[in-house]
Amino acid sequence: MIAIAGCSGKEPGTPTNPSDDAQRLPVSSSGQTENGDVPAVADELDMSPYLARPCELVQAETMESLGYTAPGKTMTAEDDSISELTGPSCGWNMSDTAASLTLTVQTGNREAGMGGLQGMYDAYQNGQFEYWEPTTVGDYPAAYSGLSDRRTEGDCGLVVGVANDLAFSVDANLYRESPREACPAAKRLATAVVNTLKSGS
Repeated sequence: MIAIAGCSGKEPGTPTNPSDDAQRLPVSSSGQTENGDVPAVADELDMSPYLARPCELVQAETMESLGYTAPGKTMTAEDDSISELTGPSCGWNMSDTAASLTLTVQTGNREAGMGGLQGMYDAYQNGQFEYWEPTTVGDYPAAYSGLSDRRTEGDCGLVVGVANDLAFSVDANLYRESPREACPAAKRLATAVVNTLKSGS
């Protein structure tokens, strides 16, 4: 079974707000083939420099623009059992609401031989996820997906393939006061991560 970070069927963290830019299968125009296969990543990005410091994948200014003023909290395999299973993560909590954002580098799936966006899509095909809506993030294949669809309640998850054997996920949780902002927030954070990796900074 694929390791799923930051979300569960009943708890916040799975994608749940209808996203305007999400596309349903089949979507050949976005790079997905007609049978829903995930396209190969031609220009792979290296996340290894950030495995011990995932919070540095996103600048503080970006998080502040999303409403997060407090620094993110890094979680690695040394910190807890969940990160040991899924991969290193960074979590941000909004100071005035229950909303949060979590970034996870999915090294656990890679180590299990189920890495990359293809591994996540295979999990969807096997019934582990309720839905799969392809999109792109900075020209990289991505999808909104979750164990259950709770986007209308303010939870949204997004997974991005940055290498053929590695993906990262962003989960926007508990956007109860503004459910429609959850998916855009997840995508903005994901875009910032891709931009950081592209720049090599």
